Amino acid sequence: MRQNLLIFSPRMAHAEETYAALNKYDISASIAYDAKEAVAILVTDSPDFFWLDVDIEAAQMFLTEISNRTLRPPPYIILTSSFGNSKLRAVLLDQGADTCIETPVDLSEIRAILDAVLRREEIYTHAFDKNKKAASEALQQGLEI
Repeated sequence: MRQNLLIFSPRMAHAEETYAALNKYDISASIAYDAKEAVAILVTDSPDFFWLDVDIEAAQMFLTEISNRTLRPPPYIILTSSFGNSKLRAVLLDQGADTCIETPVDLSEIRAILDAVLRREEIYTHAFDKNKKAASEALQQGLEI
């Protein structure tokens, strides 16, 4: 499964470097440099992952809105920043972030996070399909009696 990620960062050079590196790993990435563009991509493309630079002015608003809105399913939110301390990371995680990564970002860490999330989703989907099949078979057997 090809991963779909939106990068929202005003740091053009960093965002483009990250975009190029992610594409080498078969990760489809889009870049938004401003809030209007980010909202449009979130609504129309429904990315699986949202890379949000905490140092931008609108970061807090985005985090709150994504957590409270009806983006279903909501994207997995990856916050990046030079976090001052673990208390700030804890607050951001409580507000809806899924993970916080220190800058400069190590792309192998991002790839590992994306793979872990997708691996968990695959396991959940497989278990759900297996339970659904078992329930269907049990129902069919019950109707045959």
